[in-house]
Amino acid sequence: MKYSRKNLILAALFLVPFIFYPFSVRASWVSNSDIHSLLEFFAAALALITASIILIQFFATGYLTFLFLSLGFTLQGSEDFIHAVYSFVRIWPTEQIGMINFMPGTYVAGRLVLVTFCIIGLAVAKLPPVHIENRVKYAIKCNIIGFVISALATIGIVGLPLPKLIFPGHLISRPIDLVVAIIYLVTFILFVRLYRFNDKYHTPFEFSMIASLIFGFAAQLYMVHSQQLYDAQFNMSHIAKIVSYIFPIFGISAGIFGMYRKQEHLNACLLEDVANRKKTEEKLRQEMKFHTLFDSTSDAIMLLDERGIFDCNNAALKLFGYSNKEEFCTKNPADLSPLKQPCGTDSVTMANRQNALTMEKGTNHFEWLHKRNDTGREFSADVLLNVIELDGRKVIHAVTRDITEQKQAQERINNSQKLLQRIVNLLPERIFWKDKNLRYLGCNEIFAKDAGKNSPEELVGKDDFQMGWKEQAEIYRADDQNVIESGKSKLNFEEPQTTPSGGEIWLRTSKVPLTDLHGNTIGVLGTYGDITEQKQAQEEMKNLNKKLEDANQELKHFVYIASHDLREPLRKISAFGIMLEKSLNGKLDEADTENLNFMIDGANRMTQMIEGLLAYSRVSTKTQPVELIDLNEMVRQIEHFELSVLLEERQASIEVPQTLPSIKGDPTQIRQLIQNLIANGIKYQKKGNKPHIEITSKPASDGMVKIAVSDNGIGIKPEYLSSIFGMFKRLHSRSEYEGTGIGLAVCKKIVERHGGQIGIESQPDVGSTFWFTIPAINKQNAISDDNLVDEAIKSTV
Repeated sequence: MKYSRKNLILAALFLVPFIFYPFSVRASWVSNSDIHSLLEFFAAALALITASIILIQFFATGYLTFLFLSLGFTLQGSEDFIHAVYSFVRIWPTEQIGMINFMPGTYVAGRLVLVTFCIIGLAVAKLPPVHIENRVKYAIKCNIIGFVISALATIGIVGLPLPKLIFPGHLISRPIDLVVAIIYLVTFILFVRLYRFNDKYHTPFEFSMIASLIFGFAAQLYMVHSQQLYDAQFNMSHIAKIVSYIFPIFGISAGIFGMYRKQEHLNACLLEDVANRKKTEEKLRQEMKFHTLFDSTSDAIMLLDERGIFDCNNAALKLFGYSNKEEFCTKNPADLSPLKQPCGTDSVTMANRQNALTMEKGTNHFEWLHKRNDTGREFSADVLLNVIELDGRKVIHAVTRDITEQKQAQERINNSQKLLQRIVNLLPERIFWKDKNLRYLGCNEIFAKDAGKNSPEELVGKDDFQMGWKEQAEIYRADDQNVIESGKSKLNFEEPQTTPSGGEIWLRTSKVPLTDLHGNTIGVLGTYGDITEQKQAQEEMKNLNKKLEDANQELKHFVYIASHDLREPLRKISAFGIMLEKSLNGKLDEADTENLNFMIDGANRMTQMIEGLLAYSRVSTKTQPVELIDLNEMVRQIEHFELSVLLEERQASIEVPQTLPSIKGDPTQIRQLIQNLIANGIKYQKKGNKPHIEITSKPASDGMVKIAVSDNGIGIKPEYLSSIFGMFKRLHSRSEYEGTGIGLAVCKKIVERHGGQIGIESQPDVGSTFWFTIPAINKQNAISDDNLVDEAIKSTV
């Protein structure tokens, strides 16, 4: 049955290469030298690979058959390579070589060399293997001889006149290839006989060589009928030749795999023997180890059978309060326990149940309440029961450990955790912590409520995609991952959150890396507060500020327009009043004249108030670029120009005892500020007193300079000092001192626009000192102070 199956396979292999034969005979297509050369290069590579693998087989076994077969494929591969190079028109045009028979000659030579060495391999098949020390020498010698033969054959083909090899138009166009085909067929028959009638050679490799010879024979038959280079028969011949090179590779691979399987089986048997021996040795060692551990371990160990305890170690006696093993070994496990276990079941019933479960499953692990024999103290124990075989019978091996301290420690830990959780729950801030996989490890109750959960325990193990805020889950997780990977905190940032009801709230969040006791990052800890109301209040404040700003702008515009529109009728009232006074001079009685004067005076005072309002509004609306101001020169100009007439009329003097510093500011407003303070000191004087104004300066804090304008006037009572800079604030009647009550308010606004402060120090009947601070300018900090003044002015415009 075995041979018939092999025969069917061989028959199939014999028929396969000829399936395409009728089609190739009738085919009219022709390839080119490029395709032919590529096929030859590929054939050469396969032949050399096959030769190398068969040579390795020779080195492994020493049989000369493999050496000669390897040599045959080596020489065939060399001829294929030479044939490919010389027939590759792109490299070496064939028509320029002058060797008509070169291509068919090299083809026939290679095929003849291969089949010749196959026959030689068959001839030496029964020779004993070569000694391992001589295998390399044999391989080198045979390959040298073979290459010499191949070289001579190639030289002969190139240099000697050969008979005509191709006869186009005939049925057998290549008769020499027919001879080689017959040699292949004879070699095939010899290999089949060797394979079938000699079990020694009944191997996958010999079978693969038979298949290779079948395709080699087919290649020659295809070539016999080739009428010209590169026709269908010609190409099919080369393809069949390539396939013939592949079979030995699979044959050797199958043989190696079979050897490996046999070796694997032998190894498995050997390992099984070794394992059995080791098991026996291990059993002896385990028994010795068991007795050693049994007597030396600190855990209580007992051996039980259906009657109760029959052996124990010293630790068991010590744990249960017994003095000798004889007394202890008469006890049942229930005798070492109180009447009932914490669950309420009596100990005897529970003990029998645990023993039965152990015998059923082979192992059992549980907690048990025991009682000492000497003191009666009850204690919790960790019990591990295992079924073991001892002297051919199954017994229970029991290990008992007192875990009273462990239970107490665990209770303390649980209480601490409960206390910590309670503290966390009482905090008004939301708190949560996650692991590296961004799954929740815990949180406080207010956080759980935000998540739509009833308790923090419901969040444990979940991620943000399972929360009510899954819309922001990606953002939250990205922040968490960044904190974990960078090890840096992210503090006090605002972010939105979707509530379980679908609404939106705003949070102020902080996240820090969560580390263990060794400082390793194990997750992220976060806190946040609900700032939704604050955000809403800020938005409302922003809207109110915008409305207020718009209202202020409208008010300023209204004051400016109204002041301009009011001044014209007031000037007319005043002018026409003066004209009436002149035209009606002597014609009016005293009462009418007084009324006319009241009208003219009222119009003049209204004009002054409007001028004051315009001056106040110009502080914000009519600004000039910031410039470097020399206060000494500015005071001198005010003294000789703006206030020269007033100084002369009041016989007033201005003293600057020391050089004043240079400052940066709006020159028009600073001039107005100093002029108002000087004029104020000149105006509020006792009758007959000569005004004296002193202007000084000194450094102030934060890079500021303090300018003081002192007078010897009437002074101000302490109760009025806090309101002196208010709008329209007057401390005297107009009959005593003229004015609108706007001047000092303008001064205050100018100083504040420049980032400074203004104040007053005064004593009644002695005088007053008005002071203000403004950023100082010097060579060292000129640049930074310029920026400071610019920003101060810009912030108030």
